Amino acid sequence: MAVDFYPCEIEYWSGRYGSIVGGKASFHIRYCDGELWLVVDWDTDECTAQCLAEDSLGVRDLIKAVLDGKEFLGGRGGGSFIINEYGQVIVPSSSVNGERVIVGEIDGRVLFDNPLEDKDDIDISDFSGLECGDLWNLPYAGASYNLSKKSEIYYYKSHEEGGESEFPPVQDNELITNLRNVRRSGAVRFIVNPYGIVLTKRPPEGTWMPDEKWESVFVGHINFEQWFEKEEV
Repeated sequence: MAVDFYPCEIEYWSGRYGSIVGGKASFHIRYCDGELWLVVDWDTDECTAQCLAEDSLGVRDLIKAVLDGKEFLGGRGGGSFIINEYGQVIVPSSSVNGERVIVGEIDGRVLFDNPLEDKDDIDISDFSGLECGDLWNLPYAGASYNLSKKSEIYYYKSHEEGGESEFPPVQDNELITNLRNVRRSGAVRFIVNPYGIVLTKRPPEGTWMPDEKWESVFVGHINFEQWFEKEEV
């Protein structure tokens, strides 16, 4: 199923926005060969590869909406943004002032070219054959959430007065168990990609490495009946 994009009236977004600092798990609009493309970065052992989305009407509409969102917020050109687990496309201000807008939603799969091998396209919706704890050998992109030291799933929402933790209506015990199978203790940051796939990072076994060198791991898939509700403007 090819991706469709459904633009909405651009409006300020005050809901959840789980972006990791530095755009480490974001999508991007960048210039490539003189044109603006939808891009996701893919960290491998050898390099950080830049994966370009396959051209389609839906992708072009998404690119235009992100650019319009950046301009609405006073910027120009491309930049980072997120697509959350509900397919909502949320665009932050390029001036990093905390403002962000929603510009629409995707429906379907965005496929990316594989710049490292001349083989199948990259499909970040595909987790067939994977079990909890298996390496995730695809781009790591999605909205960020947290598991507390007490093993509670939450989202930390920052605001002018500081911030507060938001919890889903039900704690998903199966997801929590999976997260603890990968990371036995302590607080855990994990992401949920646009297709509900849960991923996290862990240090390679038997090796000390800084956080940015940790390996990406498949955890599972969210149960939407036990997850945060979809937010609207």
